[in-house]
Amino acid sequence: MKTYHLALLEFFAQGEKDYAGAYVDWEGYDFQTMQELDRLRKELDSPCRVIRGGAAHGEGKETAVDAIFPEAPFEQVVMALFRSGLSKGLYEGGSIHLDHQMGPSGLARCWLAFKPESQQHLAGLGFFGLKSSSADGWDYYTWGHDWSWDLLKELVKLNKRPQERSVEV
Repeated sequence: MKTYHLALLEFFAQGEKDYAGAYVDWEGYDFQTMQELDRLRKELDSPCRVIRGGAAHGEGKETAVDAIFPEAPFEQVVMALFRSGLSKGLYEGGSIHLDHQMGPSGLARCWLAFKPESQQHLAGLGFFGLKSSSADGWDYYTWGHDWSWDLLKELVKLNKRPQERSVEV
């Protein structure tokens, strides 16, 4: 993202620090995805911290952005995120993933990510065989099956209190 793009965003600026406290290198961020994050920030009326931009995600994921709204109730973040037409991921710990790239079908992708230590808890609730993959310390569950809403409900419960959130995207 170029400096002139950054000037077009209402809530993000040069000299901003990311969630880990380092200065954000905006060159590694995608403007279209950041526009949507800016819109979410306005809708939620809550501070947003970027975690990493597309360049940090690796090849083929240059348009992705991970972020967190540490002061917003997670259920509000979820509702705002589902009004977005972008691909999205929702993580245990309260972070989100946004990307304007669509899936192979041409539709936005959506997934839920839980920490591996939650697997027993989820199995105890009857969520067997729903995990689509494990990578980077996360268990991923795709969206679009009969149990999607129940899994989302459980993710919201796990992320209920903002002060208990921890990010490891």
